[in-house]
Amino acid sequence: MRQLSRGVTLVELTVVIAVIALLAALLFPTFSAARERGRQGVCLSQLHQIGQALTMYRQDYGAYPPWRSYGQQLKPYIQDERLWVCPSYQASPGMQVAISYMNRLDGERLWETGKELGARSVIVYCDSHIHVTGYDRQNGGNPISSGAYAILRNDGAAELIPAGQVKSIEMPTRSPAPGVQTADVVLDFPE
Repeated sequence: MRQLSRGVTLVELTVVIAVIALLAALLFPTFSAARERGRQGVCLSQLHQIGQALTMYRQDYGAYPPWRSYGQQLKPYIQDERLWVCPSYQASPGMQVAISYMNRLDGERLWETGKELGARSVIVYCDSHIHVTGYDRQNGGNPISSGAYAILRNDGAAELIPAGQVKSIEMPTRSPAPGVQTADVVLDFPE
């Protein structure tokens, strides 16, 4: 007996393509979130390595480097220049960035507030994993953010802090001219 081979109809082909498109639409956000978690892991590893370089510098010189020159001061301790840029950092078109991590140190104090360092003080952070979702118009227009900050603490711990746990505070700055009041927004991380 002979079997007849039957071809695929256009309707069957369309149904298969629709199912594949539906599965792809459901899975792409999951893949995107998994990639972001991977980049956060790399970011934490890089922060940990920066922390080790800061510790070696502190052992050699007795204090952390000054705020403005910490990247230059740590060059002998960090050989790979790629370590300074978070994999999630998005530079503006045509702009090349040498360091994407925010340093809060100025010697043995936090440069924004002048507070002395505690063991759990945040000394370096990354805001490349934060997404502004809106602005709170009732509270001075502060941004409403999602995501997490990758942070390095003075005790060497590198961790993620959800954006909702970090508060913004205004700190008065030195006046550029007599009678002019200015303020900087400073992040207040939980200890």
